[in-house]
Amino acid sequence: MDDQGALPPHVLIFPLPFQGPVNSTLKLAELLSLSGLHITFLPTDFIHTRLLRHTNINSRLETYPGFRLESISDGLPEDHPRSSDLFMEMLDSMRAVTKPLLKEYILTSRRPDVP
Repeated sequence: MDDQGALPPHVLIFPLPFQGPVNSTLKLAELLSLSGLHITFLPTDFIHTRLLRHTNINSRLETYPGFRLESISDGLPEDHPRSSDLFMEMLDSMRAVTKPLLKEYILTSRRPDVP
């Protein structure tokens, strides 16, 4: 079978919602995108808002074709503190809220132009 018209693989990256893991996985996502893979970077809404507010993330990612930046709820109110001391509380919220949302996202986000 001829694979010349096949779309490249699609990688979904869902980083742990803290600065270090987000920065590292975003860099990994950029490198994977450079190799021709389709990438969806899916931080929590809170992290997504911080990226938009404190970085030039949109212009930074414009150079990567096949790169999508989207977000998903962590289940906590917007004004709820998110710090490493409250990690277990955030993790419990993500298990209850984010896990089913992530499953739904994976099932419904398929597009014919992206594998």
